[in-house]
Amino acid sequence: MDASFYFWYAAALEREGRFDKAEKLFMKCLELDPQHAEAYNYLAYMWAEKGIKLDQAFKYITKALKLNQKSGAFLDTLGWIYYMNEQYKEALEQVNHAAEIIPDDPTILDHLGDIFFKLGDEKQAIPYWEKSFVLDPGNGKVAEKLSRYGVDLEPLRKQAEELKADRKNGDKTDPSATTGSPALLISPLPVLETDGPQPEIDPAE
Repeated sequence: MDASFYFWYAAALEREGRFDKAEKLFMKCLELDPQHAEAYNYLAYMWAEKGIKLDQAFKYITKALKLNQKSGAFLDTLGWIYYMNEQYKEALEQVNHAAEIIPDDPTILDHLGDIFFKLGDEKQAIPYWEKSFVLDPGNGKVAEKLSRYGVDLEPLRKQAEELKADRKNGDKTDPSATTGSPALLISPLPVLETDGPQPEIDPAE
């Protein structure tokens, strides 16, 4: 069995909530292929989501980013590790970089909302949660956040249906439509100007 087999097997187990077994298989993947950036990222994000092994998660995502510095997913993972370390300004910088690369990813947008909320900017957080929900209306956690602050979800669900129909119709006429931005339905949200070099910041002890 090659590294790819163990990676996809581990990913499937993680989706089923079998984290301990998934972790062992990701480690096996890295043993076979120490340059497997996606495995480093998957482990780092899995740990960050659970709030465990954050120092090791930081080391792993650093390795992933050395292999692919321009991955929006990897930058989001780094930002989320900072978030779980309560380093919210550093988290914002990294997740903003991720959003510049992948502007319509519902997870990244949800993370931006969470970060702004932790920074005390509820008014900035809600639009990111709204856009995340439109892109992924099945996300119950985002729905709960929006409902908690009195946001009517029905117009957002309607917008999500329109977006889905627009993409489906686009698929029939334009093969490139699957990578198009839903900007016609969702107003773009600003991100920080962060064109400079990435800062070397260690996670909190």
